[in-house]
Amino acid sequence: MLELAARLRGLPRPELASALQAREFDASGVRDLFDLAEVLLAPDSVDHALSRLDRRHLAVLAAASEVADEHGDSTLEAVGGRLQELGATDELADAAPALVDELAALLIVVHSDDHVHVPNAVTGRIAMHTPRDIPPADELAAPAPPVLVGVDDVDRSRSSGAPPRPRTPPWPRRPSCSPSSATSPPASSRRAASRCPTRSASPR
Repeated sequence: MLELAARLRGLPRPELASALQAREFDASGVRDLFDLAEVLLAPDSVDHALSRLDRRHLAVLAAASEVADEHGDSTLEAVGGRLQELGATDELADAAPALVDELAALLIVVHSDDHVHVPNAVTGRIAMHTPRDIPPADELAAPAPPVLVGVDDVDRSRSSGAPPRPRTPPWPRRPSCSPSSATSPPASSRRAASRCPTRSASPR
């Protein structure tokens, strides 16, 4: 936490404001930069930050966590070397310094020159979510598998001569709050419509 607090102290105010806008944290009770560093490393805040990272950033972060010592310290060279050991492409290994800079801009790691610091709180949350929510480091570093594009239901129905089947949305339909039609809706629709916000009539 001390490393992050020192980083917060050294940031210009505009950069600090921009970084904080990208993070979710509980600001109640924050009185100084040490309090701010503490809430940024709280489990909920770290989890939210991790959930917004793409595969490349997660790969670099996982590699940095693996090579960090007990204090969370490592080097860019060690991170790049670990990525290569994990089977990363040369492109990803070469992009590691820039990706570390972006992680530092999000206040997830601290980066200065060749020094990389991963707070133990971040390493702990990565371990907590691996492999259930976050793939292991070797899978993150490996080239992403190609995406297979299948034939959808409409194409299959057309090729077989059968009428196309309606698509089912991947989420439940929400009741419409638009004005009802001339026909009276069923009871279930009336109950759903009662949950819609009412609109006050504008004065004519």
